Amino acid sequence: GFLVVLGGGFGTLMALVFLVHSCLKQSMPHTMSSLWKGLKWWRPLAMALLVLFYILSLERLGFIVTSLFFLLATFRGVVKFSWPMAGLVTCLVVGCSYLLFHVFLKATLPRGMFGF
Repeated sequence: GFLVVLGGGFGTLMALVFLVHSCLKQSMPHTMSSLWKGLKWWRPLAMALLVLFYILSLERLGFIVTSLFFLLATFRGVVKFSWPMAGLVTCLVVGCSYLLFHVFLKATLPRGMFGF
């Protein structure tokens, strides 16, 4: 639990540093509507839907299949990697995660209906 507290504290500290830096950097005050103008809302929405899919399908499809689909959709659709790069990074991340958690740490990962 202590690592989670440290990670959350570090994330909060970095967000505050970024907020203070961006406030000091801008010399002219902005209205609230001008801060939200021109933002692309499809990326956060796409990520929220992908995370929802990941949560709902993890037990049914298993860790490997769900993680492969989630990361491939994220890297290809949201981040806009090329197909070879998205495939390579996805396979490396899922493979390393599987090795770390299942093989080395002996953690139980959802197997899903395919058995792996």
